Amino acid sequence: MDNRNFLNEQAIASNLAKDLKAAYSEISFQIEEKGKRAAELVIANIELSFQNEEKEKRSAELIIANKELIFQNKEKGKRAGELIIANKELIFQNKEKGKRAAELFIANNKLIKSEANFRKLNEELEQKVSKRTSQYVFLSQINQTIVHVRDEATLFRNSCRFALEFGKFKMAWIGSFNSEQNKITLLENSGIPAEDIKLFTDVSYESKDPQGIVFRTGKHFLCNDVENTPEIESWKSFAKKQGIHSCIVLPIHKSGKVFGTFNLYASKLNFFNKEDIALLTEVTGDISFALDLLEKTKRHTQAEELIIKNEKLFRALIEKSTDMETLSTIDGKIFYASPSISKVLGYSLEEFLNTTPSDIIHPDNIPIVFENIQKILQSPGASFTIRHQLKHNNGNYIWCEGTITNMLHEPYVHAIVSNFRDISYKKSIEEQLEFDNNNLNALINNTHDLMWSVDRELNLITSNLPFDIAHKLNFDRAIRKEKNILTIMNAPEMINHFKPLYERAFAGETYLSTFYLDTPVELWTEISFYPIRKGHEIIGTACHSRDITGIKKSEKELKNITDRLLLATYSAKIGIWDWDTKNDILIWDDNMYKIFDTVQNEFNGAFEAWSNTVHPDDLQRTLLDVQTALDGPKNFDSVFRIRWHNNEIRYIEGHAIVLRDEDGKANRMIGVNRDITELKVAEETKEKLINGMAQRNCDLEQFTFMISHNLRGSVANILGCAETLQDDTLTLQERKEFLKGLFESVSGLDIIIKDINSILQLKHKVTEKNELISFSNLVNDIVNSLGLHIDKHNVHINSDFSAVDEILSLKVYMHSIFYNLISNSIKYSKPHEPTHIEIKSYFENGRITLTFNDNGLGIDMKKHGDKVFGLYKRFHSHVEGKGIGLFMVKTQVEALEGKITVSSVLNKGTEFTIVFENRIK
Repeated sequence: MDNRNFLNEQAIASNLAKDLKAAYSEISFQIEEKGKRAAELVIANIELSFQNEEKEKRSAELIIANKELIFQNKEKGKRAGELIIANKELIFQNKEKGKRAAELFIANNKLIKSEANFRKLNEELEQKVSKRTSQYVFLSQINQTIVHVRDEATLFRNSCRFALEFGKFKMAWIGSFNSEQNKITLLENSGIPAEDIKLFTDVSYESKDPQGIVFRTGKHFLCNDVENTPEIESWKSFAKKQGIHSCIVLPIHKSGKVFGTFNLYASKLNFFNKEDIALLTEVTGDISFALDLLEKTKRHTQAEELIIKNEKLFRALIEKSTDMETLSTIDGKIFYASPSISKVLGYSLEEFLNTTPSDIIHPDNIPIVFENIQKILQSPGASFTIRHQLKHNNGNYIWCEGTITNMLHEPYVHAIVSNFRDISYKKSIEEQLEFDNNNLNALINNTHDLMWSVDRELNLITSNLPFDIAHKLNFDRAIRKEKNILTIMNAPEMINHFKPLYERAFAGETYLSTFYLDTPVELWTEISFYPIRKGHEIIGTACHSRDITGIKKSEKELKNITDRLLLATYSAKIGIWDWDTKNDILIWDDNMYKIFDTVQNEFNGAFEAWSNTVHPDDLQRTLLDVQTALDGPKNFDSVFRIRWHNNEIRYIEGHAIVLRDEDGKANRMIGVNRDITELKVAEETKEKLINGMAQRNCDLEQFTFMISHNLRGSVANILGCAETLQDDTLTLQERKEFLKGLFESVSGLDIIIKDINSILQLKHKVTEKNELISFSNLVNDIVNSLGLHIDKHNVHINSDFSAVDEILSLKVYMHSIFYNLISNSIKYSKPHEPTHIEIKSYFENGRITLTFNDNGLGIDMKKHGDKVFGLYKRFHSHVEGKGIGLFMVKTQVEALEGKITVSSVLNKGTEFTIVFENRIK
């Protein structure tokens, strides 16, 4: 842009110099020619004046001579006649010379007029040069503005201002076209009076007026005589008012199209000539060039901003994404890794860049990965997708899914690009989904009910096994998926029955329908229809059919039973009551008075009288049941206690229905009461017997687990000591210590076996053989039995039983609980880091609370929180185990009527909290 402006300015200066030189040459030539002519006239005039003076002298001399001659004539007669003739000749010559002098006078006047014309021409030339100079300065200022301007508004504003300041125009304005509305909008102006601005704002134009001509043709419109130009008839009054006699409308182009106009008004008539038009056309061309340049600059700036934005977006996507991105050379050297590597795999970027694919990829996956890489190396741009396991920095492998692409051919990449994401959770979901699908299939097929779904064309979508079997039996052939379900039926009456039912479901209705066949055997079926929706569209219906023949027969039988029950109720003296809720009038039958141990004259027939008979501990719950029945659709069904006059507690079973008025408000409740005290006592006795049997069965299972689990630690110590004692290099002292440890482990094992044996022989409740147990002694015994493991794993056990150190409980269970929790903390400790186990006791609200806290590997509670105490559940695969320890702990704690909870943070540690009732009185 600067070079072009510099060249423009040089060209302008050169043209200006040439024009000035030509103008001065012309003036000089005219001055020289007219000067010569004037000189000649002056010389001729001087000569004529000199001749006149000579002739006047000669005339005077002749007069004198004539006088002398006359005097002499008097003297000489003849000589006088000659002199008279000579005098006449002289007079004739004087007349000729006078005529010549008149001619010289006329010529002199013409010369004077020529000098006036010369001065006028000189003034016109000076005005022309001044005008041309102003226009060149105007063009130069425009070009300087173009060099420095950064926006269209400044360009337009300066162009209008320079037109008046340097171009000597009366007014100037720039407008832009709105071709859809045939209007031109004023953008900038200079010289237009404020009160007349509205005349130029959003002005409509037509194809034949100046603006329309310029827009339509793309060429300028010139008017050197406003008063006599018909195309600007509507502007003549404004031009006359402002003293405007000439104007020009020049097109401004933008991106190759007419964008607007540059309008210049002059106060002189015939102001614009060819040179002016050419110069002003050049000005608007420069403005158009500047507009294109600004547009290009704007697009360039936008492109740069878009590039920067896209680069920031790309970096944000790469750096904030959980996807892992790597770039590697053809020989597998990784030279770039995205920050997500550290988040997902646990490596620092420096560590990861120093690894090879073989270090990271699971050995089982390496062959297939390398095989596919070799394939894509043969085809630039080729890629493959794979699922494989990648090694975490902690040594574990995680499932990842991604794509590897050959971009070695790309000059700005020149790498093998890998994109992977952690799908461990997705993998577990898929496995769970597969399990759920299998479980769902098992559920829907492990029934005699028929289940199927159809689309709106009645084509079968899916069905369960009983449905397929039933269709094959009833219609001698199976129905395939995507086949019309009604075509298999040959009976028109069945088609006519079922088709409307499907149509109701397709209309959005969820409902039940009953179907009855009386031949060849009596059959009742209940079919439920549930519309299948996809968004707001119903695409089909799911159906569930069950055989209710037995239910229908039962209902029939039930009616017979109900009739008999009415008689039985009367005979059994079940109490019936009727409560007018609006007027609070409660009516009892005779059996009600017997059930509540009262007489009619002692009962006032109000609801309060009945509520006063309810046991205080059951009153609030029973009243809530009554209110719930009154407020909603649920009936009154409750069991509560009452107290007879002899303070005997009786259990009453109550049932009632609520009758409502037209507004849905309860106005009546009818119910029955039955004394179920004997039944309740029998149920409690039965429940105690069942619970006792279940507890003994549970105990037997727990003891079986303990035989295979709790003894393992002691046996491991014995085996370890025995194996170590076989070492011939042991000193005598070391051998004694190992023998001592062996003895202590065997003794501990003997105690545990004896305790288990004693418990197995019990026939009564576990609590009947409780004993006082010391927490401190329990921990010391376990520390001794786990001595080798404690030393091996650098374990520090801190216990604080200052709040409470004893509990009345079953020792073998308590030993198993402590042993499992302590051994688990050791097994799942962090490698190469000391293990700290802290055990504390508290006494709160009459309960004993124990906490076991460690700094081990911890458990992902979000992922495994509901499985911690599950049987055979393990959460760390690098340690040997069967996953029954915590299951046994929870079972034993609950067997001792306690509760256990757990909180854990992965890689930080775990805390178990156990709460027991205090049995020490």
